[in-house]
Amino acid sequence: MTQRLITLFILLISYTVIASENKPELDYSPKIPKEFAIDPPEWKSPTGESEAERYLKGYKALWWNCVLVRSGKLSARCPRFCSGTPGASAGCSDGVLNADNQIHSLVSSHSNEIIAKYLRKFVDGVDPQEKLNGYFKGVPREEKIE
Repeated sequence: MTQRLITLFILLISYTVIASENKPELDYSPKIPKEFAIDPPEWKSPTGESEAERYLKGYKALWWNCVLVRSGKLSARCPRFCSGTPGASAGCSDGVLNADNQIHSLVSSHSNEIIAKYLRKFVDGVDPQEKLNGYFKGVPREEKIE
């Protein structure tokens, strides 16, 4: 009897560990590329922000736009570009690609239903105005294909 309880306990712990390791999870952790970490000599920003700040602003806006859009419609396509300084444009591109790739990876290892539910919960309470930083006028936007 004791051996069965020990075996059952081990199986229960193993299942709990496996189940907790397989939960969907997005990671928002932008890293500024070295080419945008320091402004070029004599470079004048049109907004007064450094290229690093503009990179992060673009990254954040398009990363969150993609997550917000796909939380409403998992098959939606996220806009991939924005205009601006080289730092802003690179940040936009990197942000959307990172979010899209993470979501694609989650979908390949979990059911669409699980990921759709996870994304809805992930964005619950998120303020699009704050996350989109003025991009898309604070309203998440998907790419329309015609």
